[in-house]
Amino acid sequence: MAYISPYLTHFVGRSLPTDEDRYRLLITILEHGLLRAPDWSDASTRNHEGRRVIHKMQRRSQINYSRALSRHDKYLSAAICFCDIPLDDLAIHTTKYGRFGLSFPKTFLVQRGASPVFYVAATSPTDEIAPPERQYQGHQMLPRAELFDMAEKEYADQIVRPGQPVSSPVGATPYRDPLERFKAFANGYLFPFLKFFDPEKPDDDPENYYMEREWRVLGVVVFNTTDIAKVTIPQAYRGRLIADTDILPNAIHSLPD
Repeated sequence: MAYISPYLTHFVGRSLPTDEDRYRLLITILEHGLLRAPDWSDASTRNHEGRRVIHKMQRRSQINYSRALSRHDKYLSAAICFCDIPLDDLAIHTTKYGRFGLSFPKTFLVQRGASPVFYVAATSPTDEIAPPERQYQGHQMLPRAELFDMAEKEYADQIVRPGQPVSSPVGATPYRDPLERFKAFANGYLFPFLKFFDPEKPDDDPENYYMEREWRVLGVVVFNTTDIAKVTIPQAYRGRLIADTDILPNAIHSLPD
């Protein structure tokens, strides 16, 4: 396996029932030149060069205080997820996320706010002694996921104070209070980028995320066709993609049917 890729790849339509549905979604994304996280809305037009310009962005992020941090559904950050996997080594990833993907140069996405997630081995023990009720099966030290959950819960209960809205820093939001600045940072850029995984599961297990080398962009990615490095599709769709779009043949990465 190659070490890293010069591209970051996003796969579309994981929840859709058929490859035909995924292909139609891919075509729609290519036509609009826009990748958008589910919880973002926008108003946009194209400029004289044909590039899409976003005039207004609104993030409908939310925090569910009844959830645990390590379950990945407490801080819903409206992120677009990419993997840092060489194209020739995508086999395991495509079994989890589908086979229709868009790859962009890493430098292109970094300029648009892309950053890797922070992986946390959930079962790795820490130096913190577990309270008596959590000392089970001879383990005296808190596993890393439980320590993060306890520390973040104390932060949420004692500092954030549920019921008081905390804005995430979208754009240059001026916070005069240092505590408000930290809360906005933690809720917008720290906790949503934590990725807990079970290191004891095999690489192809859906809950072992470490091999994905995931990166995230909050909100939207606006692009032209020329910004795309590769389009990954099953071989059976190659001819249709060439006929339906202006994607060049050498920009298509075909997967075996």
